[in-house]
Amino acid sequence: MHDHEEEAILTFVQLNKVGPKKIEALIQEIVETGGVLQDFIMLHTNGEHVVYDGNRRLTALKLLMNDTAELIKVKYPSTYRFIEKVKQSFQVESLALYTKVYSDPESMENHVIKIHSGEQSGAGQITWSSNEKDTFTAQFIGQQFNLGNMIYKKIDADPNNKELYGKIKNESYTTTFERMFKRVLMKFHQDPFCYERMIKCLI
Repeated sequence: MHDHEEEAILTFVQLNKVGPKKIEALIQEIVETGGVLQDFIMLHTNGEHVVYDGNRRLTALKLLMNDTAELIKVKYPSTYRFIEKVKQSFQVESLALYTKVYSDPESMENHVIKIHSGEQSGAGQITWSSNEKDTFTAQFIGQQFNLGNMIYKKIDADPNNKELYGKIKNESYTTTFERMFKRVLMKFHQDPFCYERMIKCLI
């Protein structure tokens, strides 16, 4: 590995916006999904391929290869141990990676900007609310709606609560409800019969 590659890895691990814990989270996601979900955006120029979007993911992958994690062993021993444990059962070399390669710098720049600029009047990706994430999970993965979403849908179905429904529509209500009822939920989970009755009331 060249000196500039080592420097790039250390830089990304040390950045406040990245950091060792976020690198660990990226590695965990890669292990759980069996790959990198997003394409790498690259520019092919002067006979070289340069990654312009996906450098955090690339750093995570490089730390899983060979002895690269030795670079962070002294400063981030916890992350080093985490990586070494992952490597025992995960072969990063077998991953299929996907890239979008540009030869035109302007086209590449426009793509990267769009990825990181939100909805852009419909041209970009829309950030999902907690309700939308939960609904997607329930419909396509088969998981039960979380408690917050159930309460929200119950309010939505009641004509007498339309005003309340409108007030909380655009807020992070599902996670808020989850926090509010966390202790109650723990007690209900200890009593399956009571928990089942509560869920039936919300369906």
